Amino acid sequence: MIEQEITIQKSDDPFDTETIMVKLPKGVKLLSTEPYAPEMLEAYGLLEDYAKDKHIYEDSERLTKGKISYISKNSDGSLKEVLIDIGSKYTAYINIQKEPQEIQDALSVGLNIDVKVRPKKNGEVSASISDAIEECKRQEIMEAINNKSIAFTATVKELIHGGYWVDVSGITTFMPGSLEG
Repeated sequence: MIEQEITIQKSDDPFDTETIMVKLPKGVKLLSTEPYAPEMLEAYGLLEDYAKDKHIYEDSERLTKGKISYISKNSDGSLKEVLIDIGSKYTAYINIQKEPQEIQDALSVGLNIDVKVRPKKNGEVSASISDAIEECKRQEIMEAINNKSIAFTATVKELIHGGYWVDVSGITTFMPGSLEG
């Protein structure tokens, strides 16, 4: 257990605060939107443990793993929003209406999933499951390009000058006309 002093704001008045001591087990996630949070973790000797699996400093679009922590529903029972713990000081938000129905049907609290996160300027983090699936497929295709023994089944979507637009596992790619056959 680690003992830590925290300040709690008791009302809307920013000066109405109380300082208390709390004991926390090692590994407990504390949410802080303050820029000094990594320095505080370092002061308590926790930064290295925390940073092994986490992306404290990353603020760019990336593919990461997360755990569904909350799912809200509309009054008609349809999914409204999903919150994902991505091991950062922020929780990722998914606008679930933008995800395909088969993804929505498979979601449950506690499920570990891959997500593509996009940090915003205001500190919020939006995420997409379908974009993560597409990115994983794209990476798999790129890794397989150098392997001459792997073939892909593609569907021609459109004939264009010089080749075709083809669909490979949901990814639209260009195939030169010289590869036809």
